[in-house]
Amino acid sequence: MRFLFILLLFSFTASAQQQVINVGTTPNDNTGDPLRTAMQKINANFTEAYDNLLVLGTASGTNAYTATPDPALTAYNSTKRLLVTFTNANTATTVTINVNSLGAAAIKDNAGNDPNIGDIKAGATYLLHHNGTNFRIIGASGTATIDGEVPSGTIDDVNDDFVLANTPLTGSVKVYQNGIRLKITTDYTISGTTITFVTAPTTGDTILCDYRR
Repeated sequence: MRFLFILLLFSFTASAQQQVINVGTTPNDNTGDPLRTAMQKINANFTEAYDNLLVLGTASGTNAYTATPDPALTAYNSTKRLLVTFTNANTATTVTINVNSLGAAAIKDNAGNDPNIGDIKAGATYLLHHNGTNFRIIGASGTATIDGEVPSGTIDDVNDDFVLANTPLTGSVKVYQNGIRLKITTDYTISGTTITFVTAPTTGDTILCDYRR
């Protein structure tokens, strides 16, 4: 069973060519690999399999994560894959992980961008791959949809600036005042995370925002 498990992990992560033992054409025809050569190929295949094991670990901390998987990593390289469960969500876009005290390495989304706040979910497990420079979250798109967010800001007939929790993708913001969708430029403008109303909302109004980040 352990041999099968190792082979499965090897097939998932390895990029090297498998060394196939030549067993000859018919039994005892003396055309196959000598015993020593066959065992050398077996050792090489197992070495490659162990070098490409999927490493399991738990990341503690927030934003500057640490993980101590066992078996331990001895270096960051492109052959190892880390299956990591994060204890806490990220609250910043600059995120690192220090694995087995090898040093903090940046975590990026699959496209190489900084993750958005909250992209790493508390208790969620992610597959990480080191590309020689940083870790990439394999399969992560780097985008998320936010529905019904209440932007920060005082509704008092005077204040006209309200701030989103995240930087939205251009053109993705929808702003609702008392359930009515407002028109950009006509009713509000947006710069970064700040929404500025043309007319300050009235005390008691409800402001909700949908957007992608």
